[in-house]
Amino acid sequence: MKNLFILVLAFAPTYIMAQVTFDLYSGMDGSLVLENGASTNFWGYGFIGDEMSLPAPFLNIPLDSDVTINMTNTSPESHTIHLHGLDVDQVNDGVPQTSFFIAPNESGTYQFNANQSGTFLYHCHVTTTLHLTMGMYGMITVNAPNNKLFPGGPGFIQEFKFLTSDLDVSVNNAPALAYPFHTIRPDYFMINGLSGDQITSDQGINTFSEGATALRIGSMAYSRIVYHFPEELNAVAHMSDGRPIPAFEVTELEVYPGERFSLIINPFIGFSEPISVEYYSMITGELLATNFIPVNDLGVNIHSSSLSDNGVYPNPSHGMSRVFSSLGGKMVIFAPTGRMLNVYNLREGDNFIDLSAFSSGIYLMQMPDGSTLKLIRE
Repeated sequence: MKNLFILVLAFAPTYIMAQVTFDLYSGMDGSLVLENGASTNFWGYGFIGDEMSLPAPFLNIPLDSDVTINMTNTSPESHTIHLHGLDVDQVNDGVPQTSFFIAPNESGTYQFNANQSGTFLYHCHVTTTLHLTMGMYGMITVNAPNNKLFPGGPGFIQEFKFLTSDLDVSVNNAPALAYPFHTIRPDYFMINGLSGDQITSDQGINTFSEGATALRIGSMAYSRIVYHFPEELNAVAHMSDGRPIPAFEVTELEVYPGERFSLIINPFIGFSEPISVEYYSMITGELLATNFIPVNDLGVNIHSSSLSDNGVYPNPSHGMSRVFSSLGGKMVIFAPTGRMLNVYNLREGDNFIDLSAFSSGIYLMQMPDGSTLKLIRE
């Protein structure tokens, strides 16, 4: 029996769990440029070697990964990382009374298995009211395979993430004078750290007629948030707080502090109208501010061209690709936001282009004759 047991083990399949590690630091010396051009102080997180940001870096994790988050505290106060909504054990939950503090000039490690796909948050849980309004928060997405919202769920060709938040400028200007906390009244309102005219088309949504677009929505605001989706977006909510729900069509969506939703949109071809995002006082119910997320459907069809006219092969590309141009001239590659990334001089006929410097995602290729192709970089 002992020999048989060993034989079974020798032929058992081996499953290798993905390992994901993030190296973050916490700081209290950030400078946030407001819409009016003035600056205020913020506290937050950043990747080691990069600048701190508000919101903190968005963390993307493949489903079923073993995750390690290392955090070094470079500030004069203790901080934690609370993994908001994720299934983690108590010691890794980041609530200092039941987990641990990371003291100034010290480091700590959080570990968990990302066993549930969805949209989640992370934030500091030390003196939470103050540390949140000062900016210590970010978003986490746990991604199911094959561009699905969750295993067996709806698919999409691209996704956009929007984290609403707010702050009381007087508190951020002088956090030592913030007590008592119940007097904090938000008066500055953001989407992904931007407000008002700072939210341009580069921060908006470009969609394509041949595929669905996923929206990851979360809120770390003290305000009640109401999203208004134009009917032409055909928005459908599929997940709430990191769990699948019975799908329902959405034209108006309330998001309370700490809530998250995952949606799919399929706009009408050529649709162009913003999503409005309203901020209401949790105390008085008063409408305090409105931001707008630009939306533009580009209507690009990947199958509209062939290599006998203009085209790229292979597509999806893994690096080196053959680009066929019916005319010689300049080819411009754009991000989905419309930002120009690079220009190539093509000759008539076959060209071989190294695309390995581009990260995974969807890009637009404007050919010399003015036609537009879509490139998927894997």
